[in-house]
Amino acid sequence: MVGAQQNLQLANWAQKGDVLHEFMHALGFLHEHQREDRDLYVTCWSKDTANYVKKGMAIGRYDADSVMHYPDIRGDLNCHNLWAPRQCKRLSNGDKVGLNKLYPPVRQPRVYNPEKGYTDLYYCGRHNMENNNAPFGKISVDGYCGPNNGPNCPSCREYGGIQTWCNDEGSYATQGETGLFYCGRRFTARENERRYHDGFCGPNNGPHCDSCRRLLE
Repeated sequence: MVGAQQNLQLANWAQKGDVLHEFMHALGFLHEHQREDRDLYVTCWSKDTANYVKKGMAIGRYDADSVMHYPDIRGDLNCHNLWAPRQCKRLSNGDKVGLNKLYPPVRQPRVYNPEKGYTDLYYCGRHNMENNNAPFGKISVDGYCGPNNGPNCPSCREYGGIQTWCNDEGSYATQGETGLFYCGRRFTARENERRYHDGFCGPNNGPHCDSCRRLLE
């Protein structure tokens, strides 16, 4: 919707995820499965033009983890080639990145006041990164954006710009949707991270190699 008051209608059975979903609509987001590139990831048979027709803008890659994605419903939507199971309980990293792209953060004393840390990235110090690798698990975060090192939050990434740096093995690494740096090279994951690992450093999420990890220390 554009302008005026945004009315949200919630059933008496609504949970946190339902509230987040409807707030995202009020902020201008359509369903993830309404993106123009959705045919690469889902097959849709529904005639419901309000909730299923292709018309949504694409911000970042197709986000299977988004709170805006409908479940795999026989007869309406069939999901294939997705990198994450559907969830409806929290904002995904992609949701957070999208929100910060549409509504860029502005420095405000005592509200949002990012500063450069040891890594040359901006950090706001807020407790907003409890799980930066969902649905893969909590990797390289303590729940806080900085204050001096480690991955930074989506707000600070948008504030300071997505960075691409050369790691100590000579490979160029770019920040993915988790805030970690990824070079895309094949590597063997550390023992406690192997169940989240596909054999490569990124390119967008999951564990990162030791060389990329050192960029955030």
